[in-house]
Amino acid sequence: DARGTVSVERLALQKVLLLPDTIGEVSAQVKFQGTNPETLLAEISAYAGNLAAAGRQIGDVNLSGTVMDGKARIFAEMQSPAGYVYTQTQIALGEPLGYEATVMARHVKAKQFTGDAKTPPTDLNADIWVKGRGVKLEEMVNETKLTISPSRVGSTAITQGEFVVRLQDGQLVVEKGVLLANDTTVRVQGQLGALQKAANGTLSYSLLAKNLSPWLALAGL
Repeated sequence: DARGTVSVERLALQKVLLLPDTIGEVSAQVKFQGTNPETLLAEISAYAGNLAAAGRQIGDVNLSGTVMDGKARIFAEMQSPAGYVYTQTQIALGEPLGYEATVMARHVKAKQFTGDAKTPPTDLNADIWVKGRGVKLEEMVNETKLTISPSRVGSTAITQGEFVVRLQDGQLVVEKGVLLANDTTVRVQGQLGALQKAANGTLSYSLLAKNLSPWLALAGL
C-alpha cells in the first residue's frame, strides 16, 4: 500500500494562489495509507489564519478530517468578524454516495461577505441538518431541516423559524415551514414535482401580518 505524510508550515497564500488580494497563512498535515477508497486510511489537519480576500476579512479557519472504513468525516470551523460557522460532515464513499452534514451559524453579518453597501445589516443565527444519498437529481433521496434562532435582517426581527424539506422520486415535499417575525406568521406546506418535465403539485400557505412597515422597509419602500 502507498503511504506517506505531507506537511506544510506557515505557508503564505499570496505566494502560491493566483487570486487577487488574497492573503493569509496556512499550516497543514496529511497522513495516508492505501489508495482504494474502501480501505484508505487518512488524516488531515489544517489551519488558516488571518485570511482575507478581495479586501474582505475572512478570519481564521480550522479543518480536520479522517478517512476510515469507507467513510470520510470532516470538521471545519471559521471565526471571523463576519460571524462564527461550524460544520460537521460524514460521507459514505460507496455507491450510491451517502452523506450527512450539520452547519451551525452564529451572528453572521452578510455585509462582511458581500462588501456591498446596499446589503442590509444582519445578525443571523441558524442550524442546518442535511442527510441523503445519491448525486444524480432524479435518484437523490434527501431531507433537509433549517432551524432559525432569534435573528435580524435590517429592521426585520426574526423570532424563530423552522423548515423541513424532503426530496425523493423527483418530488420536493415541504413537510413543515414556519416563520415568526415582526408580528408576522408564515406557514407553508405542500408538494412540488420539482424534477419532472411538467412540474405539478400543491402548495398551501398562510400569512398573518399585523404590521407591514418593517417588510416594506426591507424592500426599500
